Amino acid sequence: MEEEAEEQRPPLTRALLHRSATTNTSQVAMVGSNQCPIESLDYEIIENDLFDQNWRTRSKVDKVRYVVLKWTFCFAIGILTGIVGFVINLAVENVSGFKHDAVSALMESASYWTAFWLFAGCNMVFLLFASSITAFVSPAAGGSGIPEVKAYLNGVDAPNIFSMRTLAVKRKKAAAMARLYRDSSRSSDPAAATTAPPLPSPLPDLGVALSDADLRATAYELLVAASRVTAAKPLTYIPQSAAAATKTKGAFGLGSSPSSSGGTAAVLELVRARMGVTEQADARIRRALLRVAAGQLGRPAESMVWPLEFLQKCKASDFLDPLEYEAWQTRNFKLLEAGLLVHPLVPLKKSSISAKRMRQIIHEAYDGKLETGRNSESMIRLRSAVMSLACRSLDETSDECHWADGFPLNLHIYKMLVEACFDVEEGSIVQEIDETMELLKKTWPIFGVNQMLHNLYFTWALFNHFVMLGQANNDLLCATENLLVEIAKDAKITKDPDYSDVLGSTLNSIMGWTEKRLLVYHETFNTGNIYSLQYIVSIGISSAKILVENQDMSYEYHSGVKGDIDVMRSRIETYIHSSLRSAFAQC
Repeated sequence: MEEEAEEQRPPLTRALLHRSATTNTSQVAMVGSNQCPIESLDYEIIENDLFDQNWRTRSKVDKVRYVVLKWTFCFAIGILTGIVGFVINLAVENVSGFKHDAVSALMESASYWTAFWLFAGCNMVFLLFASSITAFVSPAAGGSGIPEVKAYLNGVDAPNIFSMRTLAVKRKKAAAMARLYRDSSRSSDPAAATTAPPLPSPLPDLGVALSDADLRATAYELLVAASRVTAAKPLTYIPQSAAAATKTKGAFGLGSSPSSSGGTAAVLELVRARMGVTEQADARIRRALLRVAAGQLGRPAESMVWPLEFLQKCKASDFLDPLEYEAWQTRNFKLLEAGLLVHPLVPLKKSSISAKRMRQIIHEAYDGKLETGRNSESMIRLRSAVMSLACRSLDETSDECHWADGFPLNLHIYKMLVEACFDVEEGSIVQEIDETMELLKKTWPIFGVNQMLHNLYFTWALFNHFVMLGQANNDLLCATENLLVEIAKDAKITKDPDYSDVLGSTLNSIMGWTEKRLLVYHETFNTGNIYSLQYIVSIGISSAKILVENQDMSYEYHSGVKGDIDVMRSRIETYIHSSLRSAFAQC
């Protein structure tokens, strides 16, 4: 009686040392045996005359039915196991997806603490649920299940290890814990992050402390400013012909895709999301543009110095944080310094009074002594100094303001817009590439960028993304190969020294990467990436040809040969000989 009463008590209040009930899953007869919670199973077939005689008396139908039933049970168990796994995976994907979307939405709206507590709270709920049902419902489900299965197959049967209650608890516990591990694996998903470091940038350093975040914010401001047609009209997108609209996608191997039905506004919204600009910052930029347009109706974007206009039109009340406002002011002053003093389009004379006055004002701004109010005296001084430098031009006949078209500042800002053409998570070019390109072209007058400079930098961006994204997208290689054909034509006709400098550094960067792999291609390429070999060889040889044809930036080959030679034959022979020597050396 005491033993039965002890068994009926809750598991948590039950004494640690007591006699447990016998197992109810064992098929072994226990008549006259001692009661024990662990039973021994015997899987050996009984071999005796009675068993053999019984088997011989069975008809063929009985034997076939026995075999069919045996395999039917095997298939049924397999199907049920698959169904249980499918249900668990479906629950994990749905719940984890909901939590991931909710946390991502909060992160994008800058609600970081709310996102953190939501993420931590969901994980805590899953953990407590899995622990509770294991402790209070079926303690036998506490293990992984593998030791119990091995023990059962070796003839040991523990109580309740194969009961329906244990199965249900294990299923729910596995689903809850899988959500935790799935969320942790999402954060380290290689598809969502770059798998290799980027190539060295072909652009020289700015010499001004402007971070990538500063350049990205500036690029988006100028993109929005250049996208306005006039102050009195809404943003409007005028599409090109269908043939022109599919030209870019055809070159990139994307095929045709439907254009954005929302026009420029919809494409701008997509670009904003890719560049990581918050909705609050976007609203502030548009308010500032409306204030600028109210006083300068109809002026083209390239005839205005936008950091100066923003400094004059934006107020501290437009920002949520005073520190953010100070950082924003500092960024605009650094842009003026970089565009007008460090990298001006028209070289400055050492005796320039305007330049000296501008440097003095910039130093005052860095020290916090410059007031940027709309009609303040210091703002009037700043505008006078800025316009005297920005309105200088090479031909003295242009009405454009030159503050962002000096090399390399123009390309440092423009590269942030080029990055908006790529979907890092998918590892490919965005489907709205044609519409995005049309937006980028609107900024060319501000940056002094033409088709040749765009082709050159976009070629490097394509190849760089191929390298960063694990060399998995051969469409990027195909697009790089096609653009190198255009670059070869451009390099023959241009005499721009800045273009030549970027061309040399870009092609040398690409060739350095390709030759490092082609010189040991027996080790580099295998069945998984052999398809990319043809593109990499073509890109390497095309780059070498362009460098050889432009002697002022000719590439130093490993063989030491320069000049007008058969580049293709020379390069391929070098790759083969070097790779074979390396392969034989390792044998």
